[in-house]
Amino acid sequence: MHLDHETSISRFEAALGNRVFCLGRSMYPTLQPGDLIEYEPVDQAELQPGDVIIFHNPGQPERLVVHRLLSRVGGRLVTQGDNNAVPDQAMAPAESVVGRALGFHRGEHYRRLRNGPPGRIQGRLAVARSRVLFHLRHLSVRLFRPFFHMLVEKQVLLRLLDLIGCRPRLYTTHVRRGGADDYWLMLGQRRIGRRTGDQKLWDVRSWHRLLVEPTQVVDYQATRCRDHD
Repeated sequence: MHLDHETSISRFEAALGNRVFCLGRSMYPTLQPGDLIEYEPVDQAELQPGDVIIFHNPGQPERLVVHRLLSRVGGRLVTQGDNNAVPDQAMAPAESVVGRALGFHRGEHYRRLRNGPPGRIQGRLAVARSRVLFHLRHLSVRLFRPFFHMLVEKQVLLRLLDLIGCRPRLYTTHVRRGGADDYWLMLGQRRIGRRTGDQKLWDVRSWHRLLVEPTQVVDYQATRCRDHD
Protein backbone atom coordinates (compact mmCIF):
# COMPACT_ATOMS: atom_id res chain seq x y z
CA MET A 1 0.00 0.00 0.00
CA HIS A 2 1.61 3.26 -1.11
CA LEU A 3 0.91 6.37 0.88
CA ASP A 4 0.76 8.57 -2.20
CA HIS A 5 -2.30 6.57 -3.28
CA GLU A 6 -4.06 6.87 0.07
CA THR A 7 -6.37 9.36 1.63
CA SER A 8 -4.41 9.51 4.87
CA ILE A 9 -4.74 11.51 8.06
CA SER A 10 -2.18 12.21 10.76
CA ARG A 11 -2.66 11.39 14.42
CA PHE A 12 -2.66 15.12 15.17
CA GLU A 13 -5.64 15.63 12.88
CA ALA A 14 -7.37 12.61 14.40
CA ALA A 15 -7.37 14.57 17.68
CA LEU A 16 -10.29 16.59 16.25
CA GLY A 17 -12.59 13.97 17.76
CA ASN A 18 -14.84 12.10 15.37
CA ARG A 19 -13.60 14.25 12.49
CA VAL A 20 -10.57 13.87 10.24
CA PHE A 21 -9.20 15.81 7.29
CA CYS A 22 -8.84 14.25 3.87
CA LEU A 23 -5.34 14.80 2.47
CA GLY A 24 -5.02 12.49 -0.55
CA ARG A 25 -6.87 11.95 -3.82
CA SER A 26 -7.44 8.20 -3.68
CA MET A 27 -11.15 8.75 -2.91
CA TYR A 28 -11.60 11.50 -5.51
CA PRO A 29 -14.14 12.73 -6.50
CA THR A 30 -16.15 11.31 -3.58
CA LEU A 31 -13.70 12.97 -1.18
CA GLN A 32 -11.26 15.73 -2.03
CA PRO A 33 -8.19 17.11 -0.22
CA GLY A 34 -9.32 19.51 2.48
CA ASP A 35 -12.67 17.83 3.16
CA LEU A 36 -13.44 17.48 6.86
CA ILE A 37 -14.86 13.97 7.29
CA GLU A 38 -17.25 13.10 10.10
CA TYR A 39 -17.37 9.49 11.23
CA GLU A 40 -18.98 7.32 13.88
CA PRO A 41 -17.45 4.45 15.85
CA VAL A 42 -18.74 1.18 14.45
CA ASP A 43 -18.80 -2.42 15.59
CA GLN A 44 -16.89 -4.76 13.30
CA ALA A 45 -19.96 -6.92 12.83
CA GLU A 46 -21.90 -3.95 11.41
CA LEU A 47 -19.43 -3.26 8.60
CA GLN A 48 -20.60 -4.14 5.11
CA PRO A 49 -19.03 -3.90 1.64
CA GLY A 50 -19.35 -0.39 0.26
CA ASP A 51 -18.82 1.36 3.61
CA VAL A 52 -16.31 4.21 3.69
CA ILE A 53 -14.16 3.35 6.71
CA ILE A 54 -11.33 4.98 8.61
CA PHE A 55 -8.63 2.54 9.68
CA HIS A 56 -4.99 2.36 10.71
CA ASN A 57 -2.56 1.76 7.86
CA PRO A 58 -1.27 -1.83 8.31
CA GLY A 59 2.25 -0.77 7.30
CA GLN A 60 2.30 2.46 9.32
CA PRO A 61 -0.11 2.17 12.24
CA GLU A 62 0.51 5.79 13.24
CA ARG A 63 -1.38 6.89 10.09
CA LEU A 64 -5.07 6.62 9.28
CA VAL A 65 -6.54 5.80 5.90
CA VAL A 66 -10.00 6.55 4.48
CA HIS A 67 -10.98 3.94 1.88
CA ARG A 68 -14.02 1.93 0.91
CA LEU A 69 -14.52 -1.62 2.20
CA LEU A 70 -14.75 -4.21 -0.57
CA SER A 71 -14.92 -7.52 1.28
CA ARG A 72 -13.71 -9.57 4.25
CA VAL A 73 -11.16 -12.36 4.19
CA GLY A 74 -11.26 -13.99 7.59
CA GLY A 75 -10.49 -11.28 10.11
CA ARG A 76 -8.98 -8.93 7.52
CA LEU A 77 -10.56 -6.31 5.28
CA VAL A 78 -10.02 -5.75 1.56
CA THR A 79 -10.18 -2.01 0.90
CA GLN A 80 -9.78 0.30 -2.07
CA GLY A 81 -9.92 4.01 -2.82
CA ASP A 82 -12.67 4.98 -5.25
CA ASN A 83 -10.06 6.60 -7.49
CA ASN A 84 -7.57 3.70 -7.34
CA ALA A 85 -7.46 1.09 -10.10
CA VAL A 86 -6.76 -1.86 -7.79
CA PRO A 87 -7.46 -2.80 -4.15
CA ASP A 88 -4.94 -1.94 -1.44
CA GLN A 89 -2.01 -4.37 -1.38
CA ALA A 90 -2.15 -4.92 2.37
CA MET A 91 -5.36 -6.07 4.02
CA ALA A 92 -6.29 -4.22 7.20
CA PRO A 93 -7.13 -6.14 10.39
CA ALA A 94 -10.77 -5.64 11.33
CA GLU A 95 -9.70 -4.35 14.75
CA SER A 96 -7.78 -1.49 13.07
CA VAL A 97 -11.04 0.21 12.03
CA VAL A 98 -11.61 3.53 13.80
CA GLY A 99 -15.02 4.27 12.40
CA ARG A 100 -17.39 4.56 9.45
CA ALA A 101 -17.67 7.87 7.57
CA LEU A 102 -21.03 9.63 7.75
CA GLY A 103 -20.42 12.75 5.66
CA PHE A 104 -18.02 15.59 5.08
CA HIS A 105 -17.74 19.37 5.16
CA ARG A 106 -16.48 21.03 1.97
CA GLY A 107 -16.28 24.75 2.46
CA GLU A 108 -19.61 25.89 3.88
CA HIS A 109 -21.50 22.81 2.70
CA TYR A 110 -22.08 19.48 4.41
CA ARG A 111 -22.74 16.35 2.37
CA ARG A 112 -23.72 12.91 3.59
CA LEU A 113 -21.82 9.89 2.32
CA ARG A 114 -23.65 6.88 0.98
CA ASN A 115 -22.40 3.62 2.49
CA GLY A 116 -23.05 -0.04 1.74
CA PRO A 117 -23.53 -1.44 -1.80
CA PRO A 118 -25.30 1.76 -3.05
CA GLY A 119 -22.27 3.76 -1.91
CA ARG A 120 -19.91 1.48 -3.83
CA ILE A 121 -21.96 1.94 -7.00
CA GLN A 122 -22.20 5.69 -6.50
CA GLY A 123 -18.43 5.92 -5.93
CA ARG A 124 -17.58 4.05 -9.13
CA LEU A 125 -20.08 6.11 -11.13
CA ALA A 126 -18.58 9.33 -9.76
CA VAL A 127 -15.09 8.21 -10.80
CA ALA A 128 -16.32 7.21 -14.26
CA ARG A 129 -18.06 10.55 -14.69
CA SER A 130 -14.94 12.43 -13.57
CA ARG A 131 -12.75 10.55 -16.05
CA VAL A 132 -15.20 11.05 -18.92
CA LEU A 133 -15.31 14.79 -18.23
CA PHE A 134 -11.50 14.87 -18.08
CA HIS A 135 -11.21 13.29 -21.52
CA LEU A 136 -13.96 15.50 -22.92
CA ARG A 137 -12.10 18.59 -21.74
CA HIS A 138 -8.94 17.40 -23.46
CA LEU A 139 -10.89 16.57 -26.61
CA SER A 140 -12.56 19.98 -26.64
CA VAL A 141 -9.15 21.65 -26.31
CA ARG A 142 -7.82 19.69 -29.28
CA LEU A 143 -10.89 20.51 -31.37
CA PHE A 144 -10.88 24.18 -30.40
CA ARG A 145 -7.13 24.68 -30.95
CA PRO A 146 -7.32 25.36 -34.75
CA PHE A 147 -10.16 27.84 -34.19
CA PHE A 148 -8.17 29.50 -31.40
CA HIS A 149 -5.10 29.88 -33.63
CA MET A 150 -7.32 31.43 -36.32
CA LEU A 151 -8.65 33.96 -33.80
CA VAL A 152 -5.10 34.84 -32.79
CA GLU A 153 -3.83 35.11 -36.38
CA LYS A 154 -6.78 37.24 -37.56
CA GLN A 155 -6.71 39.36 -34.37
CA VAL A 156 -10.49 39.00 -34.10
CA LEU A 157 -10.75 40.01 -30.44
CA LEU A 158 -8.44 42.99 -30.89
CA ARG A 159 -10.53 44.23 -33.83
CA LEU A 160 -13.72 43.95 -31.77
CA LEU A 161 -12.12 45.81 -28.89
CA ASP A 162 -10.94 48.55 -31.27
CA LEU A 163 -14.50 48.96 -32.54
CA ILE A 164 -15.78 49.72 -29.04
CA GLY A 165 -12.68 51.67 -28.07
CA CYS A 166 -11.43 49.56 -25.19
CA ARG A 167 -8.25 47.86 -26.38
CA PRO A 168 -6.29 46.82 -23.25
CA ARG A 169 -3.11 48.74 -22.48
CA LEU A 170 -0.05 46.51 -22.39
CA TYR A 171 3.35 47.47 -21.09
CA THR A 172 6.62 45.75 -20.28
CA THR A 173 8.66 45.52 -17.13
CA HIS A 174 12.40 45.01 -17.23
CA VAL A 175 13.59 42.64 -14.51
CA ARG A 176 17.24 41.86 -13.87
CA ARG A 177 17.89 38.37 -12.46
CA GLY A 178 21.43 37.51 -11.49
CA GLY A 179 22.86 39.86 -14.10
CA ALA A 180 20.57 38.57 -16.89
CA ASP A 181 17.78 40.62 -18.45
CA ASP A 182 14.22 39.37 -18.20
CA TYR A 183 11.22 41.18 -19.69
CA TRP A 184 7.64 40.73 -18.54
CA LEU A 185 4.62 41.66 -20.63
CA MET A 186 1.97 43.07 -18.31
CA LEU A 187 -1.78 43.58 -18.54
CA GLY A 188 -2.57 45.76 -15.54
CA GLN A 189 -1.09 43.88 -12.57
CA ARG A 190 -1.14 40.52 -14.37
CA ARG A 191 1.92 39.13 -16.12
CA ILE A 192 0.77 37.63 -19.41
CA GLY A 193 4.08 37.12 -21.23
CA ARG A 194 7.80 36.83 -20.80
CA ARG A 195 11.01 36.90 -22.81
CA THR A 196 14.69 36.89 -21.93
CA GLY A 197 17.24 39.34 -23.23
CA ASP A 198 18.32 37.09 -26.11
CA GLN A 199 14.77 36.18 -27.22
CA LYS A 200 13.13 38.00 -30.10
CA LEU A 201 9.58 36.71 -29.52
CA TRP A 202 7.39 36.87 -26.46
CA ASP A 203 6.19 33.72 -24.74
CA VAL A 204 2.56 34.74 -24.10
CA ARG A 205 0.29 32.73 -21.84
CA SER A 206 -2.63 30.76 -23.33
CA TRP A 207 -5.70 32.88 -24.11
CA HIS A 208 -3.84 36.14 -23.50
CA ARG A 209 -2.47 35.68 -27.01
CA LEU A 210 -5.85 36.98 -28.17
CA LEU A 211 -4.90 40.36 -26.68
CA VAL A 212 -1.41 40.61 -28.16
CA GLU A 213 -0.71 41.95 -31.64
CA PRO A 214 2.44 40.09 -32.73
CA THR A 215 3.70 42.88 -35.02
CA GLN A 216 3.52 45.52 -32.29
CA VAL A 217 4.42 43.76 -29.09
CA VAL A 218 8.16 44.07 -29.83
CA ASP A 219 7.73 47.85 -29.95
CA TYR A 220 6.52 48.14 -26.36
CA GLN A 221 9.14 49.88 -24.24
CA ALA A 222 10.13 48.86 -20.73
CA THR A 223 8.54 51.26 -18.26
CA ARG A 224 10.52 50.35 -15.18
CA CYS A 225 13.45 48.21 -14.13
CA ARG A 226 13.99 46.29 -10.91
CA ASP A 227 16.48 43.77 -9.59
CA HIS A 228 15.47 40.26 -8.51
CA ASP A 229 17.68 37.89 -6.60
